[in-house]
Amino acid sequence: MNNRIKETKDKSLTLGQCAKVLSVAEGELEGLILVALTTGQRIRDVLKLEHTDIDQGKKIIRFADSKTGLILEMPLDPRVVTWAEQQSDSGMPGEVNPLLFPLLADRGPAKSAWSLRRLGRKVSADVYAVSFRHTFLKELYARGVPMCKILEVMGYRSRGRCSEESRDDR
Repeated sequence: MNNRIKETKDKSLTLGQCAKVLSVAEGELEGLILVALTTGQRIRDVLKLEHTDIDQGKKIIRFADSKTGLILEMPLDPRVVTWAEQQSDSGMPGEVNPLLFPLLADRGPAKSAWSLRRLGRKVSADVYAVSFRHTFLKELYARGVPMCKILEVMGYRSRGRCSEESRDDR
């Protein structure tokens, strides 16, 4: 039996790296990064978003978590609203697509992840499909959000192991 611990590379980004990647991102890739960075959701779930999943009145964004089947509602970052408004203005007249990221969704998560890697290379950053999810998680944890709450926001089911007041040991 092998008792070695598998080393995994930290795939999160610094906020500075995120800003650099966003500065060179355009169109749907910019929106994809904004949504992933501000919600921590998986790229494949972000690609399934429809315009109706953004509720500007309630200032929330809804996700269907593909791993757990949970429906998540999260605060809507104003940068996502601004990006979405800019995109709807640049569309073809009369063209209605329910998907927020129709071109990227058509290409699929793997090719979108590849585009993110390529974008990262432009600014000398290692960007992976999970980079923005991991960055979001680390930011919440650094702000003192209890791990139980982070896991809930990330779409993991709580198995009753955590109470509202509990806090993981650091």
